[in-house]
Amino acid sequence: MQRLGSRDMGAEIERALSNPNLQRALDNAMATLYGRRGAVLGSIDFEALRRRARELKERALARNDELLAQVVERVTELGGTVAVTANAAEARDYIAALARDRGVRRVVKAKSMVSEEIHLNSALEERGIEVVETDLGERIIQLAGERPSHLIVPAVHKTKDDIIDLLARTMGLADPPTQAEDLTRLIRVDLRERFLTADMGITGANFVVAETGTLVLVENEGNIRLSSQLPPVHVALTGREKIVETLADIATFLELLPRSGTGQLLTSYVSLITGVPSTEVTDFGRATGETVHEREFHLVIVDNGRSTAAADPQLREALYCIRCGACLNACAPYTRVGGHVYGSDPYPGASGAPGPTSPRVTPKPARSTVCVPPAPGAPRSAPS
Repeated sequence: MQRLGSRDMGAEIERALSNPNLQRALDNAMATLYGRRGAVLGSIDFEALRRRARELKERALARNDELLAQVVERVTELGGTVAVTANAAEARDYIAALARDRGVRRVVKAKSMVSEEIHLNSALEERGIEVVETDLGERIIQLAGERPSHLIVPAVHKTKDDIIDLLARTMGLADPPTQAEDLTRLIRVDLRERFLTADMGITGANFVVAETGTLVLVENEGNIRLSSQLPPVHVALTGREKIVETLADIATFLELLPRSGTGQLLTSYVSLITGVPSTEVTDFGRATGETVHEREFHLVIVDNGRSTAAADPQLREALYCIRCGACLNACAPYTRVGGHVYGSDPYPGASGAPGPTSPRVTPKPARSTVCVPPAPGAPRSAPS
């Protein structure tokens, strides 16, 4: 059996293939996601739009240093604070220090792959801060003590029965609900009080607009709006490759990302956040026990190897990815074993492959790939 670092990959693959719950979950979810995407792509000129998105990403990445400086200037003018961090440790330390200085006891957190990348949750929890994931899928895997297995649907590897058992065990329920709607309501009620009493909210950002200093966030659950607007302190965490030039550029990405990611014409919520919210802070009894009147906004921009990747003709391709996850839904190995075997921490596939400095493995040089969703109608059995 082939071993990767300390992992026995052969054994992991065999366990995944022989796990009936995992196979059922993957079969249902992958077929649904793939089918929905194919159904909505016919409403656009997909290839032309994909080329346009590629051009916009290439142009923004070529000007990344300049655009980064512009973001810092715009956000600062609007009353926010920008921290440009060189690596994961700097980003963690900045957010942890901010939480310490503000006396934060409870954080509500929207789905953020960059936070997974820098291992933010554990850094805050080690300091005695309660971190609550508020995306439904992320909350499920947080309760399970696992990591995401997909970019868009982090709990895609779990069946409804798995979730029923998990909630019964972690929430002390002798008679848990058995319908999906009731399970969702159960978690929603549990999260509501946490939203109202959180001292800090942490989100990611799908895009950051240099022209205006605007964050663009797409979602379907409304938890990003609650995480960013209810707590007095909002921290947005993102990689520097998410910066785009102008607000007009966003239209292209909003046509592609929902269609490729979830098979929607547009997600239920699209939030454009520019500067510090103008609304007053409403105190519902914060975890700190203190009344806070002033709002704060902090944008933490992470490098963590992105500049090095941008300078390499092959690695640069990973920075053009819009993180829709469509490649996973069409990938034969992924759809059989899931993200925990196939992937890396936290990005599955080539984007997350350990680099030459990783203590786990030194990979062979990879072929240059174009990180774009597969074309509609492409066979799901094609090698990924």
